[in-house]
Amino acid sequence: PEGDPLDIQTSISIPAYPAPYFRGMNGGVYLRTSGPDGEVDEKLIYLNDLYVVSRIRDPEAGEAIVMRLHLPRDPIREFTVPLTAVTSREEFRKHMSMQGVAVTKMDELMQYTTTWVHELQADGEATDAHTQFGWTNDETLDSFILGDKEIFADRTQFNPATTKTAGLLAAFEPKGTLEEWKEMINFYNQPDMELHQFVVCSSFGSVLMPFNAVNNSLFHIHSKESGAGKTTAMLAAASVWGKPKSLVMKKKDTENSRYLRCEVYKNLPLFVDEVTNSTGTALSDFAYAMTSGEQPDRMTATTNTARHRGEPWKNLTTTTGNTSIRERVAMSKTGVDAEIQRVLEKYVDKHEVSKLKAKTDAFARQVEKVYGHAGLIYVQYILQNVEAVRKLALQIQARVDKEANLRSENRFWSVHVAMSVAGGIIAKKLGLIDYDMKALYKWAINMLQENNRESKEAEVSLEQVINEYMFDNNGKIIQIRSTDDLRKQNDNGLDQLVIPEFTPRGEIVGRYETDTKTCFLMPTPLKKWCAERQINYGQFLKDLTQNLGAKKQKVRIAKGTQLQLPPTTVIVFNCDIEIDVPSD
Repeated sequence: PEGDPLDIQTSISIPAYPAPYFRGMNGGVYLRTSGPDGEVDEKLIYLNDLYVVSRIRDPEAGEAIVMRLHLPRDPIREFTVPLTAVTSREEFRKHMSMQGVAVTKMDELMQYTTTWVHELQADGEATDAHTQFGWTNDETLDSFILGDKEIFADRTQFNPATTKTAGLLAAFEPKGTLEEWKEMINFYNQPDMELHQFVVCSSFGSVLMPFNAVNNSLFHIHSKESGAGKTTAMLAAASVWGKPKSLVMKKKDTENSRYLRCEVYKNLPLFVDEVTNSTGTALSDFAYAMTSGEQPDRMTATTNTARHRGEPWKNLTTTTGNTSIRERVAMSKTGVDAEIQRVLEKYVDKHEVSKLKAKTDAFARQVEKVYGHAGLIYVQYILQNVEAVRKLALQIQARVDKEANLRSENRFWSVHVAMSVAGGIIAKKLGLIDYDMKALYKWAINMLQENNRESKEAEVSLEQVINEYMFDNNGKIIQIRSTDDLRKQNDNGLDQLVIPEFTPRGEIVGRYETDTKTCFLMPTPLKKWCAERQINYGQFLKDLTQNLGAKKQKVRIAKGTQLQLPPTTVIVFNCDIEIDVPSD
């Protein structure tokens, strides 16, 4: 479609002002008063049309009003003013001046605005303000919030700013033309650029996430060297909705700011550049928090109350880094199965195009010049065809699951690929992109199969856990020959002193008898180690019992040495037993 099919100014009518105020013949705000002798006096309060449209409730800022201003040569302007500012002369002056209302005496304009508020309060209740972008209802998909627009199937209306959304509204103002954007985004319509195409398609697919039960899925792109086009691909994908550099989060942004931004985005995609400078623990927490769909509960900065949380997000997240998230997490814990299933990963090599510096530099500059056009058209199509789009998305997901042989634990990967492919198909149908979706689908299936193979290789075995514990605590374990044979040889039933092969100088966590390959582990240090490595202690003990015949018994851990300690409960098992591992 040519131009902006969602222009919010096409059907604006100016309401009647509350008495004793009225609109002049050529606009403006007038006050009508009667003198003692019955004469009527009409006084100009403000020379342009200015009035209150509605009352809203902001969960954090309280009640506010939406005002509309008509300036002679500017587009009609709608803005939000907290009710606390309406009753404060200086605050009211600041808000009015910021919007272009130039008045030296504020008292009369404040009284006019207060009269509007009283009339609206008498007519009806305030409406809840939208503190999040995306779908206003994830179940029914009635409308979609994008910047200062609420998009419906056949129209748009103004969406007033709230405390959380105010700082981002400007990022969704379109720049350039739709045709320029389509030319820019189809730069990726080249052989072997499926990864970059997939990132763009995931931007469209993010808003389809309400069609399934998963709240979020992460796609992580990593490479050892720069210049592979990872960041530029995210910027191009973000241009679907608005200004890329304002919408893509950077490595300097804090973890809490990422969660807050994702909550505000709600269904819009989250892009985070360079996350692998974070610790393995932080990345593990990030993976869990993102896929949970809500940020951790926190207190407000000024009062002893919990911070207001919005509705859970349902979207797709793409991150970049110079190494794998899984590898970083594995440095801080033994089992990374949960993180593996929550993060779909792809290593990226430099593409031949990325070596053409002049060409890629020109593309990167163009990404910053045109944006914010495709999302409007795409969302309105969904609103007009909700059930057809839902059916398409679920059909593609069923096909993805079958062809990639995915199971229930792979559900995060499944929705990321399925919604991205569905989003790309719809975008191509609308003429927004021109990618070969069959080739992209095949590439995505291969990526899923590759991730499946890697996840099986990363599974932690019982032997690996035992070895890691023994190596981590090598200096705390008594290494000695068994004394049982000495009792029999001497036929006296008494313990004999044996020269230990190794005696700890400090803490003792266990005993290893080198001739019988028997291991004695003290439960408390083992529990602590399992907790630090995020290993389920109960399950580990169960596996030891089933596979190595482990049992708990009281023994003197320092038997055979000069340390005469009382018996203590330990976990005993033989390390010489082979563990049968079933083949796939």
